[in-house]
Amino acid sequence: MYYFFLQNEWVSPHNERLRWLSGFTGAGASVAVVTRSTASHVKEFAVLWTDARFLQLADEQLDCSWQLRQLRSPLQVADWLAERLYAGDKVGADPRVVLVPQWEQWYNRMYNENSIELVEVMPGIVDEVWTRGRPDKPGLEAFIHKTGQRGQIWQNRVRAVQKQMEQRRVDGLVLTALDEIAWLLNIRGRDLPYAPLLEAYLVVPVHESVDVVALYVDKQPSRITPAIEQHLKAANCVRTRICVSIRPYEQFWRDLERPTNRTAMWISNHPRLGASRAVQLAVRRRHDVHQEWSPVIALKSIKNEAEREAMHSAHALDGAAMCELLAFLDAQLAEDETWTETRVAERVDFFRQPEMSFRMTSFPTHVGYGQHGALPHYVPRASSDLLIGKESTVVIDSGGQYESE
Repeated sequence: MYYFFLQNEWVSPHNERLRWLSGFTGAGASVAVVTRSTASHVKEFAVLWTDARFLQLADEQLDCSWQLRQLRSPLQVADWLAERLYAGDKVGADPRVVLVPQWEQWYNRMYNENSIELVEVMPGIVDEVWTRGRPDKPGLEAFIHKTGQRGQIWQNRVRAVQKQMEQRRVDGLVLTALDEIAWLLNIRGRDLPYAPLLEAYLVVPVHESVDVVALYVDKQPSRITPAIEQHLKAANCVRTRICVSIRPYEQFWRDLERPTNRTAMWISNHPRLGASRAVQLAVRRRHDVHQEWSPVIALKSIKNEAEREAMHSAHALDGAAMCELLAFLDAQLAEDETWTETRVAERVDFFRQPEMSFRMTSFPTHVGYGQHGALPHYVPRASSDLLIGKESTVVIDSGGQYESE
């Protein structure tokens, strides 16, 4: 068995499969391939592909059993496998974490060109093995996004999506991108680091007479609060009115495959924000599949007045916090010579905290002095921490997330 998988930029600790397997903590699209030796021709390999931003970090974190390569194109993975495997060999992958465009590219390169079979393995091998010490699933409560509600209630956003569905003559839309679900329903969550999103799936019918909007989320105690249920009109949600039926997360797969009166379902084939191969397969079993970028992508790119005001406010607040930080460091470095990259990074959020609307940082703070300032997305750490002096510049890349009242 040969196994590889793809991750989103940020995932909850429960889903950090790549980190558990390899020890690599970088973000972005990364792919791991593990092969087993066979008596005939295949050797044991463990290879990690990641983009240029995280090559140095991966080089520090991976042990000698791993090979490290820069990821420039998803086809690199298929090319590497095609060069080492033979006709009739099989490659197993978890279809829940590989997007449709990548799966189709890999399938065409390996099977159509080299007769190497690409096999869906669900649940994934890592999930079967990673049983001890695995972090719990996210359990923090979701909350209503007030700024979005001021600009446009979620029912109107659903209606705008349904108009797009009517034009394509589809009966349902499957949303898997977490930011699209959050925008459409005006809700937020605390499931991921650096992103106020909720791990969920969403299915939208073309009209209320067809079905209800279904939100699939892990319903742990206090996770979906009465306020959220009231916001989504979830109590006694039935056809004939726009409301959201809140269902268990794992029920999503069963519902996709159950017989319905729907004939065509829309799934997104966006190369980074689209549906997974597993979603495509589940929909195909009972429905015709319409593959096109999600209608939410274009709709949410048009900001209403409340959203524009919130963006301006967030930029002003974060700009003021960064100015305070730089003024503070300018004074400190004149008399204190013990400031390091990690110490500066830890200090950044101190100047954001007084703002009651501050929620979280947008990504790990990057502080690079001297040669580190030239490294893309360098995150200071104890193994490479530099003392900040006066002979070079300090590059600080940091961002905050705020909620406007």
